Amino acid sequence: MRTIATALCVFSLVAMLSCSGTDADAERRAARKAEADEVAAAALRWLKELPVARDIEVTAKPAKAEYEVGELITISVKYRNVGADPGSVYAVIENNITAFFPMFVVKNEQGRVLPNPYPPPLDLVVGLPTFYSHMLRSGEEAVLQETLNECVRIDTPGTYTVIPYGIVYVEAKQPTGAARQFRAKVTTTTISVRDYDRRKRAADIQRLVAAYRRGETLPEDLPSPGHLAPVGDSSAIVLILGFFCDPKLIPFFQQILQSRCPQITGAENYADYALEVMPAPNKVLGESWRRGDHAMVERERAQLGGYEPLLP
Repeated sequence: MRTIATALCVFSLVAMLSCSGTDADAERRAARKAEADEVAAAALRWLKELPVARDIEVTAKPAKAEYEVGELITISVKYRNVGADPGSVYAVIENNITAFFPMFVVKNEQGRVLPNPYPPPLDLVVGLPTFYSHMLRSGEEAVLQETLNECVRIDTPGTYTVIPYGIVYVEAKQPTGAARQFRAKVTTTTISVRDYDRRKRAADIQRLVAAYRRGETLPEDLPSPGHLAPVGDSSAIVLILGFFCDPKLIPFFQQILQSRCPQITGAENYADYALEVMPAPNKVLGESWRRGDHAMVERERAQLGGYEPLLP
């Protein structure tokens, strides 16, 4: 469904299992978790195998030291060319598309790498980047604003280590050659995640859903998701709500998918992502929405609180 013009690493496509009931749904989720764990391990192996660009230093700095579970986490990643050779030029690509793109490895307090819960794009192009956002010569630097949530879901309070991929490119000497990938010298950072305030989260959900229905943009008091949603684009609201991972929002996301336009929008991408990671205890209701089983949804309306199903 999703199209990405540039990829930083090779992923195997997730085998999508058909869902006919609770058992099939459990099997599908187990297969997806196993696939996600393997992708996380493969990403680490891939990074370690890349040659090191000793002239490039990468540091990461979170927008703040502590976040709530489900909150948007933004990380500033600074690339700096510390080499003395004026001919040493590296390219740093910046993701400017409305699709999730892994840029970090995240470990919990036990050292376990958190898997990426989102399936890789179905249309994946691997190889030469289609454009370079920043060309770094000796003494130059570039700072990219990235969203941690697009490659990991942190649902347990604790302290987490964040490791940027730190991938840079060197253009091929021959016009027909492929750019060479390198791994920069990376400095890790940490973030603390606390449990969220239930009352505040419920209030945020209500006002964001209302704002989206009115065609408004993300409220100014909430952090911007950067490249994932252009300024003034209401898809930012869908993105933020998806990171909350609240099952009461299943009807909201399903309604967005039911109104799909010929050209897929960022809002539809984010609604689809949100339905992919709904908590397991609500899998029956979630899969009912995904299958369009409105009768099942009607039987579960009492569990949806104030979020009424938005059927056409």
